Amino acid sequence: MNNISRIVLGIGNIGSKYDGTRHNIGFDVIDELVQKSSHSIRNFKYGIVSEFSLGGIPTAFLKPNTFVNLSGLAAEKVLGFYNLSVQDMLVVVDDFHLPLGTIRYRGKGSAGGHNGLKSLIETIGSDFARLRFGVGPLPDGVSVVDYVLGLFTNDEKPLYAESIQRAAESVEFFVNNGLASTMNRFNS
Repeated sequence: MNNISRIVLGIGNIGSKYDGTRHNIGFDVIDELVQKSSHSIRNFKYGIVSEFSLGGIPTAFLKPNTFVNLSGLAAEKVLGFYNLSVQDMLVVVDDFHLPLGTIRYRGKGSAGGHNGLKSLIETIGSDFARLRFGVGPLPDGVSVVDYVLGLFTNDEKPLYAESIQRAAESVEFFVNNGLASTMNRFNS
């Protein structure tokens, strides 16, 4: 597909042992969008990109293969390939500070303790939109690493599934309407 004008980067870890973990929310949202479309796939050195239009806007959806902690490297390469700026990119990321299923859009900000966002900020700066998807709260006595690399419980799965669909709808809305309108409509 020519003339890609938006990039949606889902933060996550490659490999089946990470499927269904809280840290792979970014991949899960992209998978939800991709499964509903006819798309072409590019295998990059730094990830897999699916290309298709959302509401007529040609968009590339990146699932980095760099693991969470080096997400910035994949972002830098794909932005360069498509000759786009960080303002043309949306990052979908898990956030254990937000309750499960909460969707929160931001135009920029800090890493908030997330190593994937830290890598992005160090590599491309902080002026990219992000969809923070709540996977919390972090239970007392559980390490952050164990929690975000853990699976959703059976009690959490229905809300998780519903929230993935809502997040995918919000991404489509974002691509077509921009950040301000998306924040007004979807921030909960």
